[in-house]
Amino acid sequence: MTSVPAVTFAPMSRVAVLGGTHGNEMSGVFLARHWLKNPSELKRSTISVMPLLVNEAAVERCVRYMDQDLNRCFTPEFLNIDSDQTLPYEVLRAKRLNCLLGPRGSDEAMDLIIDLHNTTANIGDCLILNSSSNHFSTQLASYIQRNLKGLRCRVLALKLTAANLYDISSVGKYDLGTEFEECDLEIYRHLKNLDYPRDAEGEISALIHPDRQDKDWLPMKPGDPMFLTLGGETITYNGDKTIYPVFINEAAYYEKRTAFCITERVSARLPRIHKEGKSS
Repeated sequence: MTSVPAVTFAPMSRVAVLGGTHGNEMSGVFLARHWLKNPSELKRSTISVMPLLVNEAAVERCVRYMDQDLNRCFTPEFLNIDSDQTLPYEVLRAKRLNCLLGPRGSDEAMDLIIDLHNTTANIGDCLILNSSSNHFSTQLASYIQRNLKGLRCRVLALKLTAANLYDISSVGKYDLGTEFEECDLEIYRHLKNLDYPRDAEGEISALIHPDRQDKDWLPMKPGDPMFLTLGGETITYNGDKTIYPVFINEAAYYEKRTAFCITERVSARLPRIHKEGKSS
């Protein structure tokens, strides 16, 4: 690959590490509670790190959310609406969190927000970025990959713009805290979500094919089995190129009408990132 121009950054100073955005995803809940009791484990000489348990009511009841998905509430529509106690719990919570961690787009916002999640799909360790074009987040993902000894950690990049960001991590500024050299990174770029086959009443009429279940990140080629009807009929993938399904049969996505997310695998050349005032 050809080289890409280097970029500069301002040093990072404030980071938030979140758990319990979804109240039944226990890894983040456990870690947030642990770090709230043991904040010294997050203490660093150059940055301030704040742990936070996000959706406390849902955590208390061990459910994904109370009224609606908190991780879809950080849109301008919800953040700018006038506060009213008749609003869904998660919308009110998103507005409070935006004030605490942001406001989004302001100089006072957290430099970086790390949000911890679990999944019922077989995706293993994964880093999810709001975009593949944010130089810091992609370089940070590459750094984490290189330093996870013996672990495979893939990178999934969503196709979101400033206008349709919806999750809690979008409140942060993604300012930068170290220098990175130019490098390559394999990214699974999100293209779209695929629903289950449905009948005339809108009910699911076929399930994930056994040959595809738990095969997240593996290639699906035209003609490969995709769904299986209750009558035993195999529905194959009829696209014109190889895709890479992820979040296959994710339990939390039934309500989102998503059988799996379709991604493409690409290799990106990441620019060198250096501190302001230094030569590129």
